[in-house]
Amino acid sequence: MRMMLPTIEGCSQELVSFLEEFADYNKIIEIRNVASNFTTDVIGSCGFGLDINSTRNHDSDFLRMGNKVFQPTLLACALRSLGLIFRPILNLVQPPIASKDVNDFFLGIVKETLSYREKNKVVRNDFLQLLIQLKNKGKVDEDLVSIKDDTNVTFTEVLSSSNENEDEPLGMTIIVKSTSVVIWYYTRSWQSQCFVFFLAGFETSSTTISCCLYELAVNPDIQERLRKELDKVLIRHGGKITYEALQKLKYMDAVVDETLRKYPPAGSLTRYCTKAYQIPGSNVNIDKEIKVVIPVYAIHHDPKYYPDPEKFNPERFSAENIKSQPNCTYLPFGEGPRNCIGLRFGLMQIKVGLTALLSKYKFSVCEK
Repeated sequence: MRMMLPTIEGCSQELVSFLEEFADYNKIIEIRNVASNFTTDVIGSCGFGLDINSTRNHDSDFLRMGNKVFQPTLLACALRSLGLIFRPILNLVQPPIASKDVNDFFLGIVKETLSYREKNKVVRNDFLQLLIQLKNKGKVDEDLVSIKDDTNVTFTEVLSSSNENEDEPLGMTIIVKSTSVVIWYYTRSWQSQCFVFFLAGFETSSTTISCCLYELAVNPDIQERLRKELDKVLIRHGGKITYEALQKLKYMDAVVDETLRKYPPAGSLTRYCTKAYQIPGSNVNIDKEIKVVIPVYAIHHDPKYYPDPEKFNPERFSAENIKSQPNCTYLPFGEGPRNCIGLRFGLMQIKVGLTALLSKYKFSVCEK
């Protein structure tokens, strides 16, 4: 995370520069599009090693294909709708996440970037570089640095491919909280990880930034309190957005957490039951191999856990109140060993974007 921060911070400064003209002339702006352009630049740079600059270049192929990912075809919509009525149909015909041209576009970018870097010995501090190291060496050179914040993770049993040019798997065993998980890397598989990186970081982070700025605009007292914290912390760190500075933004954490409570990225989660289970204190039994839908949005808006749930109140996530919060009542990234793997990156991207914007500009609601 640390090594990617300068790249994300660079994208945030481009965003600040872009908004300068709008602020100078007090123009109305659709912040949803601006946030999407920012997250596209971050994902393009950190995940694919590309300088997209979609903040100013709105017609880039990368942005166009990225938006197309979230525009499912009529066939895919029909299959998913039928799947709600007759679930076995999804086992017979699995609708693709994206169309063939989108898949080919993103996989082609990764392949070309990989080839260019290896031929020209180009090294960047990004997600793609980590995958390149895993592909060629079976391990990440900076893993000890990265693991400082993940003390429960250790790497063992690194296996090397017999031939780099073949699609032989690269495997390693990761011990996470005493649970052993074997991960196999195939050439196409790890290229696909960049595509997954895009899917996970583009839409969710831009939506959270947009919703947060909206809530701050309609709650100017909260916005001003947050800005005071930002100014105070940034002064102590020479006006720069550093990894250490982000850790000091406690009210920022509460504001982002409350945004994710009120506007969770996923309205529900699906989990697969691996063994028969009876819910404690009830007669409800969940059979083995049953898919369970967890209503995240409903839990986040349940007055039992969050009084006056429609009110935007960051104090719900103060250090004192978090201690009394029941387990599994806050699920924006899921929970347990199957939670979102991009949690820390997503939060860092959101916080950097908000810090850069709120330290320079004041946001208010327009007449629309």
